[in-house]
Order: sequence, then C-alpha cells, then structure tokens
Amino acid sequence: MSELQKIHCIAFLSHVLTVVYFINWPLATLFVIFPISLIWFHLGHGVFIHRYFTHRHFEFSNLGILLGHIIYITTNMGPAVMWAGMHIKHHRTSGTDEDPHEWRHVGLFKAIFSNYGEAFSVDLKASVRLKKEPYVKFFTKYHYKILLIMLIPFAPIIAMSFWWKQFTTIVVHLDYGDTSGRVGDDTSTNIHWLHWLMWGDEKHTDHHNNIRKADLGNDVIYRMGKLWEKI
Repeated sequence: MSELQKIHCIAFLSHVLTVVYFINWPLATLFVIFPISLIWFHLGHGVFIHRYFTHRHFEFSNLGILLGHIIYITTNMGPAVMWAGMHIKHHRTSGTDEDPHEWRHVGLFKAIFSNYGEAFSVDLKASVRLKKEPYVKFFTKYHYKILLIMLIPFAPIIAMSFWWKQFTTIVVHLDYGDTSGRVGDDTSTNIHWLHWLMWGDEKHTDHHNNIRKADLGNDVIYRMGKLWEKI
C-alpha cells in the first residue's frame, strides 16, 4: 500500500468514527471539530512540522521534539521526513511543473481529494539531513502503527486535519488576495483577511520570499512556537 493510500484509509476511518461520535455525543464532537481541531492542527502543522522541523524557526528541547512528533502524527500527513522533504522541494520549484504543492497541475478537485497529486515528490538531499534528527527513525518506522492506536480517541481531530491541511495548502496558492509580492513562477499569495483562521500562515508570499524569517508579523503561530521552546 502506498503512502497516499495509507493516508486516505486513515482519513476514511476517522470520518466514519467522527460520524459515530457525533450521533452519540453531538455537542462534544462539534467542540472537538471546531475549535479544538484547528488549534491542534496549528500545533502539529504550523508550529512543528512546518516552522520547526522543515524551516528550523525554533529551538526545541528533546521533550518538545518528542511532543511535536506525537501531535504531528494525528494530522495524518505522512511521516515527518516525507512531508518536510516534499515541502522543501515545493519552495525550490514553486509554480513549476515539479512543484508537489501546485494544484494547477493536477486540477483543484483532484488536489483536494488526492493530497498533492498522485505521489509525494521529495527533496532527497533535504531528506538525508532530516533523517538525522532526534526520534525520526522511530517515528518514520512506526508512524502508521501509532496513528492507528490514536485513531479511536483522536478520530475527529484526524478527520478535520484532512480538511485543514488541504485548505491551508491550496488557498495560499490561489490568485485571490495580495499577489503583488510574487517573484518569478511563484504562485504563493498573501490572504490577510484569513488571519482569524490561519494565525500567520496567511502571509504565504512573505514566507516564500524569506523562508528564514520566523515572525511574519502579528504571527500567532510564531508566538506558539516561542512558548513551545520553554518545554
């Protein structure tokens, strides 16, 4: 079974369980779906896998890294090395035919339901570096086994993470919003009015133009990361 098939199977099971939970505990399930799942997603995706693991915007202790891997697993985006390697390649090839995040090359509908096209395309050089990080070998080997164990208690979070990750990846590469800062083939967009939902990641062109810049201004995810450094 491919990585995408594993992700889709987990996503499907999590949606089924979420429906069951909603039938039995509607208010509690809705509270987990929103806002708890959004906060959890920003921790696993925004702070850990994106800002820390991929771009090194923070300095986490081993305990903080361990906690990050555990939270990240429940976002169901595949092993950390795979996602980070793919995202690094995205920055190097943004807007081109080789861009693994570019929905225009596979179609919007397919991008939403197939998770970045037919396969993950990874920056191999970056992957070699990332594999040397603490806990990476363990969490890469047991990623899906741990995810299956966490599926029952975390089903609504795992289900909603599927939609949060598709939304955040696609919306910041649409042609709606502030596209004035784009350079070359880059398709990133600043969508300032989505700050209430994206907490700093809506300034995506600013991020693309300077991936070393940790604080994008009024950046909630950056503040969350700085608090995480105290763990």
